[in-house]
Amino acid sequence: MGLKLKVNSKVLIPRRETEELVEQVLKRIKNNFKVLDLCAGSGAIGIAIARLSNASVICVDISKEALLVAEENTIINGVSEKVRLLQSDMFENINEEFDIIVSNPPYIKTHDINNLEKEVKAHEPLIALDGGMDGLKYYGLIVNEAFKHLKREGLLALEIGFDQGEEIKHIFENSGYYKDIIILKDLSGKDRILMAQKKEAEE
Repeated sequence: MGLKLKVNSKVLIPRRETEELVEQVLKRIKNNFKVLDLCAGSGAIGIAIARLSNASVICVDISKEALLVAEENTIINGVSEKVRLLQSDMFENINEEFDIIVSNPPYIKTHDINNLEKEVKAHEPLIALDGGMDGLKYYGLIVNEAFKHLKREGLLALEIGFDQGEEIKHIFENSGYYKDIIILKDLSGKDRILMAQKKEAEE
């Protein structure tokens, strides 16, 4: 998306699929939206949104080292005044509401980690890859917690594994917290993005 991003072994290397997630979010941003980038890593998602829209963004990550990288990237891309960085274990230190919550959480199954390419295992942090035994650990957390931090009609946008679409969609449907739950495919025709809107109590 025209950004220069610094990366090191403390953050994931941004991928084309994540760019598609950002594009979908940008289509839905309105004036003065407030956006949360959860599991931000290098800040690639939040920084792109801040640079290409008038939204204000909070980038959250559990890793202090990752946030240091994100801080450098906000400066490189001239958005340090529009992006706030916060160290938090998922929603633990978040006390605000947002128009959009976007995330590329860890979603690789624990037993699949060893099958990843050598370059990924050697240079990218395990904490940003490992989604638990079924790869769905963080989606289970997000489905319940994001609801509490979304404004009325707020939007949730998540990157997902190519083989997780229907399972994650069912998790969100069964929660009863969301409506208009859709799975979007990436340019390769694989399930890659989940979009869902907050359902209000009276709906």
